[in-house]
Amino acid sequence: MKKFMLLLALFAFMFTACNKDGVPKEVKAKFNEMYPNTEAVWAKQDDGNFLATFTFEEIEWNALFAADANWMKSSKLVDEATFPAKGVEYLKLFYPDLTPTYMMYQDAEGDHYLAEITKEETLMEILFDVDGNLVKDENNAVYAKFMEKYPAAVAPVWGKNEDGSFKVDFTLENVAWTGNFAAADGNWINSYQLLKLEEYPATVNDYFKKLKGIEIKEVKKIVGPESETINVKTMIKDKATCFVFDKDGKFVEKKEI
Repeated sequence: MKKFMLLLALFAFMFTACNKDGVPKEVKAKFNEMYPNTEAVWAKQDDGNFLATFTFEEIEWNALFAADANWMKSSKLVDEATFPAKGVEYLKLFYPDLTPTYMMYQDAEGDHYLAEITKEETLMEILFDVDGNLVKDENNAVYAKFMEKYPAAVAPVWGKNEDGSFKVDFTLENVAWTGNFAAADGNWINSYQLLKLEEYPATVNDYFKKLKGIEIKEVKKIVGPESETINVKTMIKDKATCFVFDKDGKFVEKKEI
């Protein structure tokens, strides 16, 4: 008799804690608080969370809640025009032959944009902030090598060189740099910064003071895995020429461009 009464009490608790669709009433209460006057189709996930699919303000959404009614995130599909342009450019640069599914989602940290791409039956997720800056891409070897080399880099902007390698403009300790990375494996090739006149080594200045008829067009400090050089691009009688110096400003060679 006692066992029967315990079972009856347990059944009564389960009936009052959950609705007929198995969703705890606390979960539905949290949902109604966030999305009032909205009907949802519920599904219980394998991990025990609850997913609500619904239309809110004429847009289809999904919202995920834990069994204890803690809201985890909400998401909706968006089109390419709505997705941040910087993020779209990144996707077209690194995944040119694949078609992303664009989404915007919200969680406790704010709004984010997510692109889902399927490649060879593998689903890849690429995360951006509201401005289209890349936050996370675990599938991109080039990006991984860049972050390994420059973890403190700020505001990277990606592009492609004529030889197929990737380039990225970024700021490091308030200095503008451009890095080059191999397309095949993402390995770092080199990085360079443009130098102003006052940043030239004195020996470089002294070298050009001795020459006449030379117009300095651009000076780069180029840092590679095994060397660091200063490359001075010049015009000599309408001919582009590059003077190469070592990191201390010692002349190394001259070559036509």
